[in-house]
Amino acid sequence: MSYAKYLPYACNSNPLGTITRKFGAQGHTGVDSITAAGIVWDVCAVCPATVDKVYTSATIGNVVQYGYDSVQGRVTFAYYHLGSTAVKAGQAVTLGTKVGVMGKTGSLCKGVHLHVSMWVAGNLVDPEPYLAGKKSFPVAKTAAGTEGSDIMIKKVTVAAGLWLREAAPSGDKLVLMPVGTVLICGKTKTVNSATWAQASVTVAGKNYAGWCCISSYTVDV
Repeated sequence: MSYAKYLPYACNSNPLGTITRKFGAQGHTGVDSITAAGIVWDVCAVCPATVDKVYTSATIGNVVQYGYDSVQGRVTFAYYHLGSTAVKAGQAVTLGTKVGVMGKTGSLCKGVHLHVSMWVAGNLVDPEPYLAGKKSFPVAKTAAGTEGSDIMIKKVTVAAGLWLREAAPSGDKLVLMPVGTVLICGKTKTVNSATWAQASVTVAGKNYAGWCCISSYTVDV
């Protein structure tokens, strides 16, 4: 599968990436991509962030790991098998900042390619929808660190539904929002590492407003 714009190559004039192995296939922890035969491209940051680690592993080779704090928890990216690295721990990066060069380092690498892994709140997620621009990155925390005010549109993903409550995290239940329900979310707060949002929702023709946990139960629309 090819994308007209594949963000890890954003600093190249022809940012093409061909996915060769998907997330979850036989336990794969990210997505792999290649370029045209014989071309080794720079790889770049996909968002404003801070470099967490730059290291070398016997199995996955040269690695750059970077991320930022979001209302859903820490968002982290890691690039494996780099031929060389161009940043250091603690360095601030933004979209398009060169972090290294695609390579084939590490015993698990069978040829030149880029492996990208992504975590949200410590949980591995499929990075492909984010890299392809089909899914928005989690909203960054405000300077205050615990609350935000960005408007978000979310959709309930759990089959059992998600309760809308009067308060976060344990207020009286207002209504059970079934899977697929779309919410308009505003002010957020972090409670015990979980992100709660004030939400407005329509269920069975009635309008409700309250708080719900969006960390693991909703996705961006």
